[in-house]
Amino acid sequence: MPGRSIYIEDNPAFSGGSEQATYEVKWAEDGKKRLRVMAGAAAGGLVLGTIAANLGIGLLLGIAAFAGTWLYFWRRHAASSVWRRGRHGHGRSARILNWTLGRAGHTVLAHRVVPGHEGIFTLVIGPGGTWVVDSAAWHPESDVAAYSGKLFIGQKPGAARAAALHETAQTVARLLTDAVGFGVRTAPLLVVHGGRLPAYRVLVADGITVLRPARLPLWIRAHRFADLTPERIGAVARAANHLMPPRD
Repeated sequence: MPGRSIYIEDNPAFSGGSEQATYEVKWAEDGKKRLRVMAGAAAGGLVLGTIAANLGIGLLLGIAAFAGTWLYFWRRHAASSVWRRGRHGHGRSARILNWTLGRAGHTVLAHRVVPGHEGIFTLVIGPGGTWVVDSAAWHPESDVAAYSGKLFIGQKPGAARAAALHETAQTVARLLTDAVGFGVRTAPLLVVHGGRLPAYRVLVADGITVLRPARLPLWIRAHRFADLTPERIGAVARAANHLMPPRD
């Protein structure tokens, strides 16, 4: 296509009519509105601090209010970075797991293909069990929530996504059990890199656990469902590496 950079891979997120491109345009257009909000917060802090104490305290509170509001807007924008690049977050999930659990007796296998299933997954094999980790990023305004045990992404049910991940985890368990000669149990995790899901919340819906990346290492450590020795961890990891190769 004429005018397309040969250095950037084809990615719908970079096209002018994509949700990501529209979001970036709106973010830029709202710049003055954000400045007014930050200025209002600073003015409020200045007035309250001056009335309650003195001008010096007022200035400090005004600066703190401005900085806090700026940090709020920056974090909201940064939280959508994976989605804005048209990614799902698999690489980020794998890096977090490698930096934490990879140094604490766990084996992390990233970008794995499970026979018979679409997508790529991160496998975590540790003393407490084997986890099948999927990653996803949705529009920053999409609520990720659970109602009556059912997963919803925005206004749409997430049952199909949850069922696919649950079935993938079952396939991984079956393949590994057949390969190593002892029972291997798995648990599915869906890591949300984009969308409205508070960092402190963990959802359990439609048979899977849904959480933010920052919660991932602690959740795995705290929710053991098996007791694997180092020898068995090694056996499961070798079998998984052979049966579920990384995507090129």
